[in-house]
Amino acid sequence: MGGFFRSFKRWYFKFLRLLFYSSDSKHKLALGGAIGCFWGLTPTVGLQITILTVTYALLYFINKISANRLKVLEFNLPIAIALTWVSNPLNAPVLYFSWYAIGVFLLGSESALSFNDFITMLQPLLEIRNMLGSLDHLGAYFGNFKTVLILLGTNILYPLLLGCFITAIPSSVGFYMFLRWFLEHSKFAKSRNTK
Repeated sequence: MGGFFRSFKRWYFKFLRLLFYSSDSKHKLALGGAIGCFWGLTPTVGLQITILTVTYALLYFINKISANRLKVLEFNLPIAIALTWVSNPLNAPVLYFSWYAIGVFLLGSESALSFNDFITMLQPLLEIRNMLGSLDHLGAYFGNFKTVLILLGTNILYPLLLGCFITAIPSSVGFYMFLRWFLEHSKFAKSRNTK
């Protein structure tokens, strides 16, 4: 358990260094955090950084096409990557089931799966060895991803996605506001000359 806390402490201070020593504007840093938080709170563990990179490239391309008139879309990629780990292979089972339960509740569905049945269905996606490690595991992971999506079907997938977006959107907006406030009011940030 001590190793976990040491790792968390190391990650936390690296994150703060990214915030405080970046030359980006407060908006760009906060937007990076919000976008990372959003993708981190979607059922895409194992794909989050890939999706985030595509998002960054797409928004960068849109900004360049508009002759930099949409600079407001630019965000800090390292902060976003750091925040995608709000969900990870260790907490994914609980998050996925929570989103599913929220979706079932909101849809008023009568037939809800138990936690154990739900996790059993998602097991091929949640195996850490398929999410981490060498590139050899990527083929197995994507093959399992497709298989699990087919197995889940609409009875499980719709509540899961609904619960995910019900939590991801407000959480990312709230995180943007918090991070922006934090950057404006922290003692270190006051000495910075960023917008």
